[in-house]
Amino acid sequence: MTDLLHIRCGNDIREGLRAAGIRGDFLEYADPVCRGATPASDDPHVFRKARMDYLVGTLGEDTLDTHAKLDAAEAGLAGADRYERIVLWFEHDLYDQSVLIRLLDHVEQRSELHDRLSMITLDRDLLPRKLVHAE
Repeated sequence: MTDLLHIRCGNDIREGLRAAGIRGDFLEYADPVCRGATPASDDPHVFRKARMDYLVGTLGEDTLDTHAKLDAAEAGLAGADRYERIVLWFEHDLYDQSVLIRLLDHVEQRSELHDRLSMITLDRDLLPRKLVHAE
C-alpha cells in the first residue's frame, strides 16, 4: 500500500506541494459538474456522453485530451484503495464544491476508504489565505 494520495479539482497546487516537500501522489479530479448537463442516470456511459458533449462541444476542449483526463481521474479514484491516506484539497466555491460532492458520492460506496480521508480547505475570510486542516 502506498502512503499518500492528494486529490484536487485542478493541478494548480501540484508543483507547490512538491516544492514544499509534501510527499505523495497527486490526482486531478476536475470535471466541472456545476456547468453543463449532468443527467440523472446511473449509467456511466450516459453521464460520460453528456459531459463530453458539454466539455468538447460547448467549451471547445480537445476530444482526445478530455477523454484521457476523465479516464485518468476515474482510474485514479478506482485505485485509491492502494493508499493509506487520502487528502482532499477543495475550496469553498461552487466549482470545487460540486466536484467534491461528486467525489464523495463515489467514495461513499467504498467503505474501505472512509477512515483514510482527510480534507484541507482554504479559509476565504483570512488574508493572507491560511490552511485549515479538518479531519
